[in-house]
Amino acid sequence: MVGRYVIASLVLALLPSCNNCQALEEKICEDLGAEDCQLWKEGKGPETLFTGRRSGRSCFNARFNPMQYDPYLTGAKAMADAMRKSKQASKR
Repeated sequence: MVGRYVIASLVLALLPSCNNCQALEEKICEDLGAEDCQLWKEGKGPETLFTGRRSGRSCFNARFNPMQYDPYLTGAKAMADAMRKSKQASKR
């Protein structure tokens, strides 16, 4: 009986949920580094990537599939770079 409960808990933990987008955001920030993560968040990166009815499923898939994760990370890097350049230009 306890074994079934443990298995059921593990299955539920892996199902797409709201926490998958949070976990994906944390993974992206880890890969970006602190400075680029902050720039990405300032540019509303998480809000633009993780919207829509199926975002939980998309986040789940991207967390566990490198082929789906790489475009998210590439987009986040590009947004952080654009934010950095914009800040530098506004200082001039």
